[in-house]
Amino acid sequence: MSLLSVLCSCNSQTTVEETEKYKFIDSLSLDDLETLRGVNIAVRNKEDAAYSFGILLRDIYYRIPAYDTLKEREIIMNPNWYDVVKYAKANNVDSTQAYVFVKIISDKITSVFHRANVYSIKQDASLGDFVIFELSSPEIDKPKEKIICLYPSGEIRHQYWKDYFTKAEKIKDGWYK
Repeated sequence: MSLLSVLCSCNSQTTVEETEKYKFIDSLSLDDLETLRGVNIAVRNKEDAAYSFGILLRDIYYRIPAYDTLKEREIIMNPNWYDVVKYAKANNVDSTQAYVFVKIISDKITSVFHRANVYSIKQDASLGDFVIFELSSPEIDKPKEKIICLYPSGEIRHQYWKDYFTKAEKIKDGWYK
């Protein structure tokens, strides 16, 4: 039974619009969620392409290009703009293989981002083992609508988020709004 069926049968208040918003959950595997550890990626409009994103690894933030929107030559010609070689070295990858290695990572992350069809994805291990998917566009006068996936390890390190999860509405195992 899909999440959509469960939502519709268990909660008569679930609207068609809400069901559409949650549809991406079933398309994400545990491997996809693991790929998002330390990742921060966002766009202003869902139709926009993501040109770059950040990855936090061992307390260092790396700026990584989205290869699906930039030509590899453009990326290589701007080594000071992106942290391709630094990120590869941090992962014990030789600098001669840096661009190939980072392209594989970039392709996986942008693929998950496009399948989720959200405005942003944020994961910061210092806060806890969860990923935030922002469903609504950033507006000054409104809070962002979000769905949060708590990793199976489920450790929450920050008090704000501990309080948040005690009050959050559970969508299904590991998923909250």
